[in-house]
Amino acid sequence: MRKKAILLASLAVALVLGMSITPAWGYFTDTHTANGGLQVRVTPSPTIYEWYAEGTKHLVVSNEQNATSPVFARARVITTLDTAVAGEGWYGPVTDGDAQWYYYGTSENDLTEIAPGASSNELTVKITFPRLESATQPDGSAYGDQLNVIVYYEATAVEYRADGTTFADWNKVPKPQES
Repeated sequence: MRKKAILLASLAVALVLGMSITPAWGYFTDTHTANGGLQVRVTPSPTIYEWYAEGTKHLVVSNEQNATSPVFARARVITTLDTAVAGEGWYGPVTDGDAQWYYYGTSENDLTEIAPGASSNELTVKITFPRLESATQPDGSAYGDQLNVIVYYEATAVEYRADGTTFADWNKVPKPQES
């Protein structure tokens, strides 16, 4: 009997203490979206010209007129759509890990310099849409109205070996250009 009384007293105290605590319910969420791009100014800083017409993305890399050295360029096309990448003077794809690069030159090791004030030949990315353009997507827009083809470019200053031959050091971190 005495154990029952102690148990009941303990439950009563726990109940009183439990009622004095206000309940707290929480649901936390966090969402971020981003659009646009960030332009980073480094040396060398070539200019990239891109335009889209009739299912094809066109790309040209130009070295600045006042650049201090020629540059080498390469591009990587990232998309889930089927593409056909071509361009006179561009070599590739060259598989490096999970990336496929297109180099401006006749091979990965025989690159073409882009002199100050000069431009590369055009690289084209022909995009094959998964359905006819007359078909509509689940959101009601026509296929071909929305696409996501990312072209990632890299340029590096031309490096010279002791014998005068050129090479590209794609791992070299460019120094920011002073304003």
